[in-house]
Amino acid sequence: MNRLVEEHVGRRVLGDLWDKYFGSNKYAKVEDVLEVLIKNGKRYMYTRSIKTLLGVTSTTIRNWIRNGKVHAVKSGNLWMVDISSLLNYVKSRFS
Repeated sequence: MNRLVEEHVGRRVLGDLWDKYFGSNKYAKVEDVLEVLIKNGKRYMYTRSIKTLLGVTSTTIRNWIRNGKVHAVKSGNLWMVDISSLLNYVKSRFS
């Protein structure tokens, strides 16, 4: 799992919020990016966005869901993961 998010990945996930919170930084911590999403009212993310952000596979994320490490809601074929539970899990992995 990536500890840092590169600028181009962060811009894909955050859009214009990258400039507001991280300016011209080339990297940001995963925890900081997730906190920005929560501050701006985003509660859920699809597994594809999380896969890009963290650098893990979709299977890994589904295993986290199945094992109860993160909370998620099924939306059709896709899983929407609760960002606050993901943030808690990422913090516990890196501490």
